[in-house]
Amino acid sequence: MLGPIVTQLQRILERKASKVQRAFLEMSQELETLSKNTINLTGEEHQATIARQNTIRDQQQGIAEEINRWREYGRLAIQQGTEERMRSYIQEIQEKGDDELIKELEDLIFQLDHPEEILKRLEEANQRRDSGTPVGRLIERASTVYDMRSENNSARKEAAFEFANRQGVIQDEDILAELESYIDDEDPYIQETAQLTVIQIYRLKALQLADIRESHKAVKRLTEISNPAVVPALVEIMEKPRKGYLERDGAVVEVDNVRSRQIALLRLVEWHTAEAQRAIYMRRFDQNKDIVSFVEKALEMFPEEWDGTLPKSEGSD
Repeated sequence: MLGPIVTQLQRILERKASKVQRAFLEMSQELETLSKNTINLTGEEHQATIARQNTIRDQQQGIAEEINRWREYGRLAIQQGTEERMRSYIQEIQEKGDDELIKELEDLIFQLDHPEEILKRLEEANQRRDSGTPVGRLIERASTVYDMRSENNSARKEAAFEFANRQGVIQDEDILAELESYIDDEDPYIQETAQLTVIQIYRLKALQLADIRESHKAVKRLTEISNPAVVPALVEIMEKPRKGYLERDGAVVEVDNVRSRQIALLRLVEWHTAEAQRAIYMRRFDQNKDIVSFVEKALEMFPEEWDGTLPKSEGSD
């Protein structure tokens, strides 16, 4: 019964490595910003900026070593061929003193001491991940196929796009509900696969459904999703005015999707990424005057380069 323990341990360690790597990337973004600013600085400010850059580079070196260390632990997990060796290995990792991992590692030792718990959890997982449904088969791929469990998420993106574009998927609320049940899954690869697929489905609903009310609901749901992959979907919605129908006072009337475009635009301002800024800038001459007004206000309030962090407004705490 070591297989499930190895899998869980590798997932725990990969999540830890990925979290540390995000800190590394944030430092890289800070370095890039500092490099741009250095050109316009002189004297003490210039020297202080150079010193800060050197400090960040030194910190990054340590972080890179930590990332490699956690991934090496994950790689070596498969070599622990007995329960006793696995228990010692987990305890060795515990002794590194990382508070974030203590509870999860203790749970793995508990499972080693109580193998019936592993069987119970496997049974529960198999019941939940019913491979007899289209979603179940997608989730099964996300939990077993090598490319779907790579740090590079291109395979997950491709699978999400292909699944969402299948005939009838965007009209099937049962499929959507089943996918939504996985968007907070403890397995990061299953979680991202579900999130990417949900984003694609709501994107297609927003762009294709003739019922503008249902289309608008899809856009609102996209604004609630915190995965950065939602940004291109919101950009596409903002960029594409279209007509649809709405039932009003017992009659079917033709309406446009300007409300959906507006909330997509507002959410893009909140995302505050470079991609969002470029897309909003291009709407300065939109055919809808309300969109143009929103764009002008956004660019006036935030004229600096957007870096993914929404600045606090003046007077905020």
